[in-house]
Amino acid sequence: MVNGKCTYKLTVPKNTPAKDFWLVIVYSMKTKGFVEGANTVGLSSQDLGKMKKNPDGSVDVYFAPGAPAGMASNWIPTGEDFLIFRLYGPEKPLFEKTWTLADVERVR
Repeated sequence: MVNGKCTYKLTVPKNTPAKDFWLVIVYSMKTKGFVEGANTVGLSSQDLGKMKKNPDGSVDVYFAPGAPAGMASNWIPTGEDFLIFRLYGPEKPLFEKTWTLADVERVR
């Protein structure tokens, strides 16, 4: 669960082992559904064309009540919510445990 007053970041590596796509989505603890009033409830590898990428090809996805400066395309609005990261068509590195996703980190 995230504190709705804080900003968090998840770095998704360039070579995430998903044959189809990866998706990170935010659900409301209150409704157990999407965050009420949010224009964006998730981001996926299908959104990479509009997201800002890091020099190594990874992307930072931000979770916060407001978009961090210059990062609106990489931002998902939050309150007192929880996050789910999914791989659609997961590939061998996930099952062999040679790939892991870093933890979500609080940045402020």
